[in-house]
Amino acid sequence: MCLVWILLFRKCATLIGKIKEKIFSDDFANRHKVEEKDFTRKRKLPFSHLILFTINLIKCSLQDELDGFFKILKNKQICIREVSKSALCKAIKKLKHSAFEELNKEVSTYGYDNIFHKMWNGFRLLAIDGSTVRLPKTDEIIEHFGAWHPAKGGICAIGRVSFLEDLKESVS
Repeated sequence: MCLVWILLFRKCATLIGKIKEKIFSDDFANRHKVEEKDFTRKRKLPFSHLILFTINLIKCSLQDELDGFFKILKNKQICIREVSKSALCKAIKKLKHSAFEELNKEVSTYGYDNIFHKMWNGFRLLAIDGSTVRLPKTDEIIEHFGAWHPAKGGICAIGRVSFLEDLKESVS
């Protein structure tokens, strides 16, 4: 195996270790839960598992993903319902979005500081694209994001999303 790949694997392993340490730390959980009493009791879906499930790439129905997640987590041969999707929704309401912002910042900072970047004529080539997504219609969300008034139907909240891609890293 090429020495560059070995070094890259080591860097990625170090990053994964840092993220794992952060996710499982009490300090991280205390900073990113809505109320002080949240995630204090021993439950089937503790703070760390909620974060891990949420950052996992969901490919099928929510309940199937939950069952598969706990199958792997508990090292079982078959899926057994550990947590319902309604329990997941209740737990997510106890979680601040700032947890994901902090994890994203950690990954970005580590990546920019430790992983080599391909350049084109001395520049990094970056592309950005954006779109909109419909958000749940709650007073809090409409107050924060504003409301869209379509010609047909009632008002709805719309959020803007964007994606930044390093073009030299995505093309070999």
